Amino acid sequence: MRRLDDGLQDAIAAGSFHTRGVEICRGDVSAALGSAEHTLEGGIHIGGQEHFYLETQACLVVPKGEHGEIEIFSATQDASAVQVLLTIN
Repeated sequence: MRRLDDGLQDAIAAGSFHTRGVEICRGDVSAALGSAEHTLEGGIHIGGQEHFYLETQACLVVPKGEHGEIEIFSATQDASAVQVLLTIN
């Protein structure tokens, strides 16, 4: 029986993982941590990698030829967001 960590080890062995992290900061983080009464350090392992198995995003736009119309085919798990974000001038 495979353990949950086996998939992680497979990904590492195959070089199939993200190598750059994303850091989102607001304000002066160093100053805030320096003046904080309490701070914690350590690490965390979260077994679920939800975004590893989401499908890739794809889009096909087909000109319709009348009045500048286009037809959009979008492979997404959030069709409502695509409709909201899509603007045609």
